[in-house]
Amino acid sequence: MKRVWFIWVVVLFYACTPVYVPPVVHAPLLQEKKDFQAEVHLGTGGTDLQAAYALTDRVGIRTAVSYQPGFEESHNRHAYLEAATGMYRPLWGGFGLLEGYAGAGFGRGEGYSEWTMTGSPHTRNASANYFRPFVQGNLAFTSDYVDLGVSATTLLLSVSNFTVNEQVHPQTFNDVFIEPALFLRFGYDILKISLQTGVSLPLTEIEEYSWVPLQFSLGLSLRLSFLDED
Repeated sequence: MKRVWFIWVVVLFYACTPVYVPPVVHAPLLQEKKDFQAEVHLGTGGTDLQAAYALTDRVGIRTAVSYQPGFEESHNRHAYLEAATGMYRPLWGGFGLLEGYAGAGFGRGEGYSEWTMTGSPHTRNASANYFRPFVQGNLAFTSDYVDLGVSATTLLLSVSNFTVNEQVHPQTFNDVFIEPALFLRFGYDILKISLQTGVSLPLTEIEEYSWVPLQFSLGLSLRLSFLDED
């Protein structure tokens, strides 16, 4: 029993030095050609900025940035940039939407924690770069007042230059994750409040580095259409 308790304590403090922080899921829910959608989120992963544009009535592009500067009370920080392209299709007479995207992103994460165990002080300083190719599907009910949907992202996380307490690990770690999420937007027409929660679940065993397994965020969503009236 003591051994199990010790393992959980170690896992807890390792999780305080994450090198991978999942970004807020980007679900633009584009509906027609020349639609533009943008969101800003604040949450457990810092600040996320997102933008998307519909090139045709079926094809869209999107990009996003996630950033946490690392304030004085928090020693964790990260920066991440991604881009993707995909297809979307209205459902249920325009009250639903199905979309899928494929893309990739680059990021860097740093985490620092200090604690005392059995009277001895400990510190852990971890950092790494990562490459994140992914595929993502979104299914949502949409209206002028409410958007409610689910998202699932499958990704390969390739972690390199992993450093712990100034000791560099020369190998690259490649792990598969699945990241399901729920999102809700409510408001009217072009401007809505956006809420989201999700989890990050590894499908492979990870012992070397840590990540943030849960995310919550609150934001604003803006939608504009530049389709010619005529």
